[in-house]
Amino acid sequence: MPSRLFDEAVASLESDERRAFEKFERQLARTIVSHGGRLVENLRSESHMVGDGDFGEPAELASFLRTCGAKHDPSVDAGACYDATCRGHELRGLGIPLDHLPPRLLRYSRSRTLAGKMIERLLGKRARGDFDNDLFVEDTMAELAAAWHPGVLIDAQLGAEDAVLVFATFEHSAAAPRDDPRALTQALALNFWGGPRTRDELVIELSYPTRAVTDTRFPTVADVGLGYLFRPASEVPPSPGKENTWYGWTEPLGGQPPQPELVHANAPVSVLDRSPRFVGKVPL
Repeated sequence: MPSRLFDEAVASLESDERRAFEKFERQLARTIVSHGGRLVENLRSESHMVGDGDFGEPAELASFLRTCGAKHDPSVDAGACYDATCRGHELRGLGIPLDHLPPRLLRYSRSRTLAGKMIERLLGKRARGDFDNDLFVEDTMAELAAAWHPGVLIDAQLGAEDAVLVFATFEHSAAAPRDDPRALTQALALNFWGGPRTRDELVIELSYPTRAVTDTRFPTVADVGLGYLFRPASEVPPSPGKENTWYGWTEPLGGQPPQPELVHANAPVSVLDRSPRFVGKVPL
């Protein structure tokens, strides 16, 4: 069932723009390799892509749909077109005021590049080499915690160096299996569960003050691109009396409890005010 925001965004398009978008949508649905049916379902359910507007304003989503249609080329994979369109509309979900969030945010990273950079900078190249070869991983992460000094990591980011945004979560009343890497990554529906893997996944927890980051927003379909495990937030306006309407929630895997989720602008590792916590590995 399409969201009201989606229907209003489509209705606001010119007739030729609407036809172009509908052609694109049909092609995307047939893109099996990128789970096009789920992507289309998510796009039609999007209800928080309002940019700097208020809840329910369709202009931002209409711009996104218009761009999807304009970029449509039957000779080009629709998934690639969609992904390119998403990159131009990231971090455009409904803004989340800081006073609607707890004082600390948590980010769970699988980036061996980030972990390796921190290890090399603080423990040296030999420790980095051992880590990259999956040797002494737990001991190395413990040594990293003991040597923690984020000031020497000013050129490292919470997310990929070219990333506009990162996802985050936080402690909440329903809790999370934070010491079980398999259960935790399923509760957060991290995208590696959506495809084949070639090695164990390493998971670290990054903790930082909410006020150390900027542009906190609801996640939208543009923020995840081809990540089909994502589900847009329900079309419920944020209400002062209902905390669960102030941010997004995951659709977890494996029967795990849903987790609150938001996105914010990518930030330097120096926002961390405590060392990374090694959660563990998710085996193949």
